[in-house]
Amino acid sequence: MPLPRRELFERIAFAGPSDQVRGTAFFPLVDEVTQRCPAEARALALTPRFGRLALQPLHFYPAADWLVLLWDACDALEGQLGVDGAMARLGEVTARQILASLLGRLVGTRAQPLHPLDRLAQAPAVYGTSVTFGARTVEQIDDRHARMRFERELIPAGFHAAAVRALIGDGGYPVEVWPHVTGLLELTLEVARAD
Repeated sequence: MPLPRRELFERIAFAGPSDQVRGTAFFPLVDEVTQRCPAEARALALTPRFGRLALQPLHFYPAADWLVLLWDACDALEGQLGVDGAMARLGEVTARQILASLLGRLVGTRAQPLHPLDRLAQAPAVYGTSVTFGARTVEQIDDRHARMRFERELIPAGFHAAAVRALIGDGGYPVEVWPHVTGLLELTLEVARAD
């Protein structure tokens, strides 16, 4: 069952002209669909509008366009990965792309030598390199557990759970992440060390 388009439209309704996403975050969605579903017309339809020739990595583009691409990419990958698996995969590859970008490396370098939950404290800065909307805060509960809160967040929780797991796991740290959705644009991630 595909992601409901009604939710997409509800999220887009909250996206204003100042809510934008950096071009770097578009590429992994298109690349993943193109790699996994090369024969599908959907992948070919996405590429001209959202491909590397159409977008500049460091420029910002409307969040509404990125959300449409996310939904289309999930629809394309659903047959192979299921809806939840598709959203998680797209969150993971997007996080890795952002971490590999120049801005992501500049912010992420500070987090490299840190304890996994201390690395989480750098997540709001990493997000800030890629999107202009939302507010993210991190609270460390104890040495094994932290909480990340998202407010006015246009992107679904499953995407963020996978992205945060990739952000922390990039340093080789096993963590478990559980999302709790408290509203359409609000969620909390509970993050715990898995070792």
